[in-house]
Amino acid sequence: MGNAVTIAIYELKRLSRLKSVMFVLFLMPLLLIFILGSALSTVFKVEDRVMKPVKMVIVQETPGKPGDPLFAFGKDAALLTWLDPVVMDSREAAERAVRTGEADYAVVIPEGFTEALMQGKQAEWELIRGKDHGQNIIAESVVNSYVNRINSIQATVLSQKHLGAEQLRELVKTASGPLAEEANASVEIDKLSNGRTHTAGQYYATAMMIMFMLYSGMTAAISLVQEREQHTLTRLTSMPITMNQVILGKMAGNGFLSLLQCLMIIVLSWLLYGVYWGKQPLLLLCICLLVIAASMSLSTIAAIVGKTTKGVTTMFQFLIIVMTFLSGGFLPDMGQLLRSWGNFTLNHWAMQGILRIMLDQEAAEVLPYVSVLLAVSLGLMLLSFMIFRRAGYHE
Repeated sequence: MGNAVTIAIYELKRLSRLKSVMFVLFLMPLLLIFILGSALSTVFKVEDRVMKPVKMVIVQETPGKPGDPLFAFGKDAALLTWLDPVVMDSREAAERAVRTGEADYAVVIPEGFTEALMQGKQAEWELIRGKDHGQNIIAESVVNSYVNRINSIQATVLSQKHLGAEQLRELVKTASGPLAEEANASVEIDKLSNGRTHTAGQYYATAMMIMFMLYSGMTAAISLVQEREQHTLTRLTSMPITMNQVILGKMAGNGFLSLLQCLMIIVLSWLLYGVYWGKQPLLLLCICLLVIAASMSLSTIAAIVGKTTKGVTTMFQFLIIVMTFLSGGFLPDMGQLLRSWGNFTLNHWAMQGILRIMLDQEAAEVLPYVSVLLAVSLGLMLLSFMIFRRAGYHE
């Protein structure tokens, strides 16, 4: 155990002399938090706004007719409260209008959509998003509401196949009638999370802290690989030191440095940028320690599997960037598909847990994210142990 502590202390001294490492691990995250938090603050700003109707381009490749469930879209009075529809002939024209800013959003209804709908086949609309985040949200809310109605039409039609053609047509007309009655339904907006919402500074402080804790793991992996490349590992093996102690010492040194990095980001972002980190420091510390444990486990795997410093660096950087991107660490609105992929990343569970701590939510609402992080960390530690036992750490 004493040998591992000595190696950890030496590792800390060695890294402290590397100015580039200190800049990347300590100053770079604070700089990125300031830049991203300032540049994207309006995306997270919560305030009362008068929303203007969305100028939406509608391309219906098969013209709608009375009785067609699509005929009301873009013509119903309830929809016109939120939409300013413009009909165009082609998808290319719609895409060009959105790209140039002439329109806020576009919907392309493909040819044969109604027939596929009535036959129970898969039928989809193509949605083209514009540049304004708020207008996109309004447009998608309206479109999704209408698509849900169409899905109910399809379910109704499929369940009434025994009806004749005329009866079926009347049924469709009834199901796809105007939305005016639904428009009168009352919607009550309440405050969530004790009236708090996270700011851009909080969001990017969390994202950058997690990303750079993973970079600490990359530093540990590079250190292990360099021992092989510089042939200092042979000298270590000639001493009364086991490889277990070498690995443990390297991980302990870099893990402690990562913990210092985490504490520094939290304290300085609070003092310099006013980032509020919540009132549950123990849960926050627990999440940070689990991320560090997962990062050090990944570094062990990368150091054993990777053959060169360049290969390990490339592999680790690719993994960190992809996980940060999919979890929304660079841009909060990633779309439904990418958000679903982000659920499989370590960053997602750590970010969501910390953001809930920042919003002063109850510990019971944070613990599910901590539990997933614990399972992932234990799984990575077990995997790194199995790879170490099988492949070993040697030149």
